[in-house]
Amino acid sequence: VWGVNQFNTVNNNTIFIQDSALAHAFLDHFHMMWGDTGTAPNPVTARFGPFKSDLGRHFFNIGGKTVELYFSPTDNTDAHIQSAINSANTDLYFSVYTFTQASCASAILARNTAGVYTPGIIDENSTIAGAAYPLLNAGLGSLMKTRTGAQIHHHKTLIVDPSNFCSDPLVLTGSHNWTNQADTKNDENTLIIHSDT
Repeated sequence: VWGVNQFNTVNNNTIFIQDSALAHAFLDHFHMMWGDTGTAPNPVTARFGPFKSDLGRHFFNIGGKTVELYFSPTDNTDAHIQSAINSANTDLYFSVYTFTQASCASAILARNTAGVYTPGIIDENSTIAGAAYPLLNAGLGSLMKTRTGAQIHHHKTLIVDPSNFCSDPLVLTGSHNWTNQADTKNDENTLIIHSDT
């Protein structure tokens, strides 16, 4: 959300990527929801949520690095988040606003059990509903921090193996909360950037 609070008081992250192919993939997705490529929207052909289609462009080479792009709900984003989590060999860090997906929590706990260092931060909003918070709270203990207070923790970020450049270090970020709603109904985006920098 672009607003005064989001810019000035809410914890968010922003990333700038200068790449024509990636920009056109975002533009094509916008056109699907706009319903046209012209200056006026077309409500007859506009498609949102589960009525959208997968446009099929998910992998980009940007500056010699692989970048993945997924839009929800068409691109099975939760599976790609789990795949990124499962790729951790040494350490992973998660920082998520609304985290209710038990599947992602279970994947993090499995990496923790395998010896991967797995600290995380979630917003207190995640404690309200869903199976993820009880799993993470019990399984990670002091490795998990719950952000409380007036300023919400609005990130949706995963960092994998930043200390192991021989692995596949990556950063995952976007608008997609780790929830069933985001995965199956919402219009969201997720980037997975394979890079140690």
